[in-house]
Amino acid sequence: MNSLSIANEGVRSGPTLTVPSVPKLSPERRWKAANDISQGYAVTDSYGVILEANPFLAELLNVPYPYLIGKPLAAFVSLNERRTFRTRLNLVCSQPQELNWQLTFIPRHHLPLLTEVYTIAVRIDDKPLKLRWAIRDISWQKTLEENSRHERERLQTLSQRMVEMQEAERRNLARELHDEVGQLLTGLKLSLEYSGQQELVAQTKIPDAITIATQLMEQIHTLSLQLRPPMLDTLGLIPTLQWHFKRYTAQTHIQVYFQADLPGNRYSSQIELTVYRLVQEALTNIARHAKVQEAFVSICEQEEILHILIEDHGVGFNDDQVQKAYHSSGLTGMQERIDAVGGQLTLDSALGKGTQIQVTIPLG
Repeated sequence: MNSLSIANEGVRSGPTLTVPSVPKLSPERRWKAANDISQGYAVTDSYGVILEANPFLAELLNVPYPYLIGKPLAAFVSLNERRTFRTRLNLVCSQPQELNWQLTFIPRHHLPLLTEVYTIAVRIDDKPLKLRWAIRDISWQKTLEENSRHERERLQTLSQRMVEMQEAERRNLARELHDEVGQLLTGLKLSLEYSGQQELVAQTKIPDAITIATQLMEQIHTLSLQLRPPMLDTLGLIPTLQWHFKRYTAQTHIQVYFQADLPGNRYSSQIELTVYRLVQEALTNIARHAKVQEAFVSICEQEEILHILIEDHGVGFNDDQVQKAYHSSGLTGMQERIDAVGGQLTLDSALGKGTQIQVTIPLG
């Protein structure tokens, strides 16, 4: 009778509890259950020769399932780690214990596969020692960790760069305040002091003081516009760019040819400011390096994407100069601004053929 009987020894008569025995699984059913889990399983002898395996292990190692049986598991281990593998194998056999470690396999015709390996030694009665292996692919996990590390480094670099940009803007503002506004205020102070000493001097110095005060007001107004033009908030992107082009041409004598094909709706404050700063910085670079009398700017919207093109036909860059320009000509800051709105920036330049900056910004 294939059953287990449990009786109450203290009572000679009474009911008997009968528990049916669990039927023994065939090897096929046992390994089918193992195959339902996405891990490789194997049973080896004490030398590491594979006696049993589930089909998923064959899939991991990229070999036909029958090919595994009778093969040493070490044959699939990376050459650099085989000594470690044999050391762990001997350790488990000599001092039966559970081991868990990372091991690199080399699947047939594939790149190295990083795995987490769990090994345990089992001896039943007087039968030879056997080792049971559970092998889990963690290469995707390592790739994810590596990508996360690179992303953290990129964000740290971006954060550092943003701090540097803020400090540079503050330094420029401090210099303007010291050199321009400070000098005007000093001149105004001296003129007022002289005017208070003698009436005749006052008649000549007061007009000078008025002139200095006017220049001071204009300088402060200019600094305010450089920090953030208020018309960007009130009038929008296109009128602000047109105003900037007029000031730019008056200062640099470079004519800007502008084309815009945009619907009447406004964009987000972040996108409008990004486009304005992008065009502003690109035109500044043209004035510094291109040696031209003309520049070209176009903006259009197509299928929920904003396209910006800034171009000149000046001296251009070679490949080495392009790399240096990313750090010395403000292109790094431009790239970071575009990254912040999920856009892409492409720089195309050649010596004697000018420079072209193309930017796309998704609007959806």
